Amino acid sequence: MVVKQSQYIMKLKNNIAIFSVIGFFAICMAGYGIYSFSNRSKRTLEKQLVAMDGMRINLDFENAITVYDGIDSTYFPSNTRKLVLYVDSTSCSGCFLSHLVGYHDINDSLVAHGGELLVLLHPQRGRMEEIKTRMRHERYPFWCIVDVSGEFIAKNPELPENKLLHTFSLDEQSNVILVGDPTRNEKINELFYREVLK
Repeated sequence: MVVKQSQYIMKLKNNIAIFSVIGFFAICMAGYGIYSFSNRSKRTLEKQLVAMDGMRINLDFENAITVYDGIDSTYFPSNTRKLVLYVDSTSCSGCFLSHLVGYHDINDSLVAHGGELLVLLHPQRGRMEEIKTRMRHERYPFWCIVDVSGEFIAKNPELPENKLLHTFSLDEQSNVILVGDPTRNEKINELFYREVLK
C-alpha cells in the first residue's frame, strides 16, 4: 500500500512537472503571438500613415445631402484648409453626432483662419432620415455631408479602412497634411494648431 501511494505521488509529481512545462510553453507562445501581432499592427499603421501623407482627397459629391447650421445647402469644395471627420457605414453616425459639440472650438479656430470643418457621414441603411433630422435640429455650425451612395470612398479608394485614420487635415489643394483627431490626442492637437492653423 505504501509503495503504491509512493508510486502514485511520483506519477502525480511527473504529471505536474509536464503540465507546468506545457503551460509555460503555451504562455510563451501566446506572449510571442501578441507581441508579433502588436508589432505587425504598428508597422501596418505606420505604413498607412506614410501613404496618407500628401494624399489628395476628392471632396466632390454628386449625390449627397448637405446641411450647414441646420439649413439644407450645397457644398462646393473651396481652396481652404480643412479638418475632415469621416464616419463610414460600419460606425454609428448617430453616436458620432452626439460628440460633435467637442468640435465647436476647433471649428471656431478653423473659421478664424479661413478654414472649415467637414463632417462626412455614410450612415447605415435605415438611419438616413434620423441623421438628416438630427443635423437640421442640432444646427451644427459647420458642414455636415451625408454621403448617400458611398461616393467619398469610391472617389478616394486609397483611404485606409482603419477608423483612426478617418480624421485628417487638408491643405488648400486638398492634400493630407495631418492625420488624427485633435480633440482626442494632445500631440495631434498641438500639431493641428501649429501646422494646420499657421
